[in-house]
Amino acid sequence: MYKPPPAWSGGRPPPGPRKERTLEPNSRRAAPAVRRPSLRSLFEGAGDRKEDFMRKVLIALVVFLLAAAASAKELSVLWFYDDPSELAFVKQAFAEYTAQHPDVTFKLNTVSYDNLFTKVTQLIAGGTPPDIVKLTDVRPEFAPFVLDLSKYEGKDFLKPFIPGVARGMERGGKIIGAPLDVTANGIILNKSYFQKAGVSIPNEQTGWTWTEFEKAIREVTTKTQARFPLVWDVTPHRWLTFLYENGGSIFKDNGTANGFDTQASINALTKFAAMNHDGLMPLSVWGGTDNPRDLFFSGQAVAWMSGSWQVKAMEDGIKNFDWTAGPNPSVTTRSSVLGYKFVSAFNTSKYPADAADFIRFFTSKEMQRKYAQQLTVIPARTDVGTVDYGNPQATEALNNLAYELKISPLAASSDVTNPAIAYVWDTLKENIVAVTLKQETPQQAVTKVSAAIDKGLAATH
Repeated sequence: MYKPPPAWSGGRPPPGPRKERTLEPNSRRAAPAVRRPSLRSLFEGAGDRKEDFMRKVLIALVVFLLAAAASAKELSVLWFYDDPSELAFVKQAFAEYTAQHPDVTFKLNTVSYDNLFTKVTQLIAGGTPPDIVKLTDVRPEFAPFVLDLSKYEGKDFLKPFIPGVARGMERGGKIIGAPLDVTANGIILNKSYFQKAGVSIPNEQTGWTWTEFEKAIREVTTKTQARFPLVWDVTPHRWLTFLYENGGSIFKDNGTANGFDTQASINALTKFAAMNHDGLMPLSVWGGTDNPRDLFFSGQAVAWMSGSWQVKAMEDGIKNFDWTAGPNPSVTTRSSVLGYKFVSAFNTSKYPADAADFIRFFTSKEMQRKYAQQLTVIPARTDVGTVDYGNPQATEALNNLAYELKISPLAASSDVTNPAIAYVWDTLKENIVAVTLKQETPQQAVTKVSAAIDKGLAATH
């Protein structure tokens, strides 16, 4: 039974019953003590966290690589070359372009020039043409597959290039390629033999006639250890030099009609065959298997009809005599023949814009200057200016050959850039050889070649 406490009588009051304290919302209260984790607890579960982190990094890396692979563009390239330094230059150009465009890489395949057109035709027939190709001509069998660069680089893309070769890159309102360099046919001379024989070589501006030239090289032959006054490359392109020097041509009327069925063609065929039988040239070249380059390099020939593309090889390979080029002799006309190499793309490419852009880069002013210097060639652009080749003989020879091209008749550039010429080359060579070997008359050869010209014109105009 509860008893109340006694009444307070003074002094300290007795303790009363405890009351529960409640905290007001804003009242302050000491924070509970924080329990410090032990060292062991810090590492408990760390392995799981590390695995989770690595898993996330791996997933991110895979996603990145897949995205990169999806955006990578590999351009296949088919290239022919004679000088290994050209291949090194091309590979360096690939590296420079990829450095500027990391998503674009290149797969390079090489082919000999003799097999170039066969290879291109085979790749197209097999459905695997390259994205980019180096060419000297667009043959009818693959012309429909060539990319129109004007769609990507504009209609004025070819303006900086030499007009004659630019004209050859325009067909049917399309731009079928970009020129790399130009070549000029010309007479290459053993300068040391002329000096030893005491026979002078006229300057480019003065020149000489075929009669004067023939007399000079025969005299040099008799006064030196040379075996032959003249050797001549076995190609119809080089033979055209003599056709133009005789006043002839393949086409006429702005390239729309046959210009070969003339007396000038008969004269050129007749005289050329005679030169192979009268001691001026060895019949073993056009009528056999002797290599004119080997005969000249070995000092067996005084003069050699070839062209500017040989300068690099002579610079590197001829050490026992001095050489030069030009002037080309004239019959009725003084002439060279334009040659050119160019880069094209195919419209079957998965990346046509990238292929076109690389061609723009590779044939730019700066790249053409480097290309000309390193490969000892004549640039195809008119804005490159004077090129220092770093060798007096090479500089003299290339300047002389460029001059020959400059003063040549229009046919020397327009004939070889006419698409119908693709139908003529083989027939022309076969009949030059036939006349040289006295298997047919010059008139018979003219008739056969004219038929090929007419066929080509019908197919392309």
